[in-house]
Amino acid sequence: MKFHKPEREPTGGNFLKIGDGKSIIGVFRGDPYIYYQVFENGRYQVVPSTDANGKFAFKINFIIKDGDALVSKIFQGNYYDYQALMDLHEEFDLEKIYVQISQTGERQSKRMSYMPKTKQKPDEKKLASVTLVEFGQKQSEENNESGDFDSELPF
Repeated sequence: MKFHKPEREPTGGNFLKIGDGKSIIGVFRGDPYIYYQVFENGRYQVVPSTDANGKFAFKINFIIKDGDALVSKIFQGNYYDYQALMDLHEEFDLEKIYVQISQTGERQSKRMSYMPKTKQKPDEKKLASVTLVEFGQKQSEENNESGDFDSELPF
């Protein structure tokens, strides 16, 4: 039996989990990774942006405090989350302020809200030392097409 070293670590444990009625504070970092997905056979499958059944989704790094350390978690959202963060970014630089993410509901009834916390600024040196999760190329770069969200992403 021969085991090959994987090219990268799985990201399953890196996803941000909040829970119904709970919230967390952190800082967004990097550009969002946009993709499309469908729910088939009990799980989500990534599909090309041209798939008529594909639903918009995105991932972005969200740095939180875990004990005494800062860690990057993957925040995953839908079109409405993306729009909310894009609108919020017009007023606040999301990479330079804390944002409180609150969740109500679970699974299909889950709703997120975003509240900027401007009284205290994040320490840029500490944030710069956190390794971000790599997502790969953006959907539009993979397909060599320019989508509505590809021009001048606000993050």
